[in-house]
Amino acid sequence: MKLDITMIIGGVLFMIIFIYGLWYIMSIIPSNTEYPIEFEDCINSEQADQYINRIKEEARIYNITGTPSFIINQDKLVGNRDIMVFKNALNNPIGSKDTRLYQPDDISLGNPNAEIWLIEFSSPICPHCQNFHSEKFDIIYEEYIKTGKVFYVFKGLSLFNRDDEKIKIKTLYCANKLDKNRLLDVIKGVFKK
Repeated sequence: MKLDITMIIGGVLFMIIFIYGLWYIMSIIPSNTEYPIEFEDCINSEQADQYINRIKEEARIYNITGTPSFIINQDKLVGNRDIMVFKNALNNPIGSKDTRLYQPDDISLGNPNAEIWLIEFSSPICPHCQNFHSEKFDIIYEEYIKTGKVFYVFKGLSLFNRDDEKIKIKTLYCANKLDKNRLLDVIKGVFKK
C-alpha cells in the first residue's frame, strides 16, 4: 500500500485541529469544573453535528445571511446594534413568539413561558458577535433573561464552516445538554475575544 503525501498531511492536520479543539474546550470551561468523558463524547456525537446542520437550515428558512442576527418574537434585527435598539425591541415586541424557533435541544436560558423570545443566530468566531456578547449580552441577561421577561435561544450558526467555529458551537451545545448550570459561563468563555 502506497501512502500518499496528501493523506499524511491530512491526517496530521486533523490531529492538530482535534488537539486544539480539546485544548480550547478545556480553556473556556471554569477551572473548578470536572467534566466526565461524556463531554468529549458529546462533542464528537452525531447529535452535535445534526444540531449544526439543523441551525444552518433554520437560518436559510428565516433568511438569516449574516451574524449576529436576532429574532425578537416577529421582529428581526441584524447586526450588533446599540443597546437601546435591543431594549426598545424587547420592551415593545412586534407580534407573538414564534414557537417553531425552539427545539428541546436548543441552547437556551430563561423561562420558555415568557411572552418575549430572543433568538440569536450567531457564530463564536464572528467579531461582531463577540462584540455583542462583550458589550451587551450581560445587560440583556440581567435585565430581561434573568428576570423571566425574556426567553433566550442561541442558534450556533456555522456561517464560516471552519473547524474551530464548529468546536465552539458544539461546546455550547454540550454544555447546554450536560450541565445547564454552567451554560452562562461557557457562553462567556466561547465569545471571549
